[in-house]
Amino acid sequence: MKNKKIKMIELSPEWVLMQLNNAYFIKDDGICRIETICRNDDLLLSIAFNYLSIPYKGYFIDEDLGINGYEFKIEDIKYKCPTFYLELKILDINQSNRFIEDN
Repeated sequence: MKNKKIKMIELSPEWVLMQLNNAYFIKDDGICRIETICRNDDLLLSIAFNYLSIPYKGYFIDEDLGINGYEFKIEDIKYKCPTFYLELKILDINQSNRFIEDN
């Protein structure tokens, strides 16, 4: 039996935060909430937050369905995940503008 070469892939923490979530939302106080329903994605999200040394709060949304959530300050990823930061800031601004228009 020949030794098979192991193929490695590299995933950036920013890619993990942007792609391995089922939804993300901006709360009023500059906090982003990411939700996931896949246990593997949940594990990779935790690893990404820890690798980046970003303070976050993880919690169960629905243990029976396996839905987990994470919350972190948008500003905490400004320099470590610039593409995701920009995406979240645009979402935050658009949300703020809708609030102003509605009132």
